[in-house]
Amino acid sequence: MICVEVIYLLIATTLFTIWLDFFKRDRTWKTQERLAGFVTLVVATVFWPLVLPIAYIEILKSKSQL
Repeated sequence: MICVEVIYLLIATTLFTIWLDFFKRDRTWKTQERLAGFVTLVVATVFWPLVLPIAYIEILKSKSQL
């Protein structure tokens, strides 16, 4: 069981780092938008096993509509 927890934490840390980098690059957000975006970033990182497949499906849908 420890192995699953370690893998979960490693992937969550990696995703948080990548998503935080994208988050920092966008300078057009206002202060309230940045706060809401950061909260979303944290929630998405915690629930990445659910968020990642949903986001991938959305990307595939948008690509197929082009």
